[in-house]
Amino acid sequence: MVLKKKIAIINTKGGVGKTIISINLAKAMHNYYEKVVLVDANILTPHVGAYLGKPITDNSLFRYVINTENIKNLVHVHKSGLHVLLNDLRARHDTYDEISYNLRTLHHVIDELEKLYDFIIFDTPPYISSNLIEVLKVVDEAIVVVNQDIASLAEGLRSVQLAKNYDVNVIGVILNKYGILNKKLEQDIANILAFLDLPVLAVVPYHNKIAQSIKKQQPFVSLHANKSFSKELLRLGHFLVKYNLKYS
Repeated sequence: MVLKKKIAIINTKGGVGKTIISINLAKAMHNYYEKVVLVDANILTPHVGAYLGKPITDNSLFRYVINTENIKNLVHVHKSGLHVLLNDLRARHDTYDEISYNLRTLHHVIDELEKLYDFIIFDTPPYISSNLIEVLKVVDEAIVVVNQDIASLAEGLRSVQLAKNYDVNVIGVILNKYGILNKKLEQDIANILAFLDLPVLAVVPYHNKIAQSIKKQQPFVSLHANKSFSKELLRLGHFLVKYNLKYS
């Protein structure tokens, strides 16, 4: 038995790298435990499929919330082995209210996924919306992704407060794209602790081959397991799986 977990990757600021972290952390966890699925829970601006080579798909989360399809038929098995429930870049409704209404069926998606998977990782939208709120209503835990700039920390704090409003356990922070700004790591960690009062789970350095992995439509951790970027996320992925196996 394993302690099942639903984990949202959050920050209401765009550009911090949530999608890249979501893909690579999910793949890192999958390397140690098979029953892991990544959900692109960003209805309006989904990018997981674009990064993994399937930006347009008829099988998507959006299709499920509209038509209640069999969830097994909608989960893609990526060539890396990662299981992914994508969203379609074409998926649009006439009104945002209508999208919001359909998002309220998200708990049905989770019920079905939990029959198949023990760890569900959610990539989330970079803004406060009913889309994000409906995700927070169904997850157990969240990880905040920040960069070295104050703006990402400020929005990280907003994200933490929002998650706590829905009784989500925010387990820590991933400092992403480390090294772009010329600061000492101790200073960044001090800033994170001062702003968010959360542990730093991983320090993920910026790597210029991230763009190459997107071009190859592969998780970075699959292509460059020996790089510091990958080592940090593989270590964190192993910890998350091991911890929840230990306490199941």
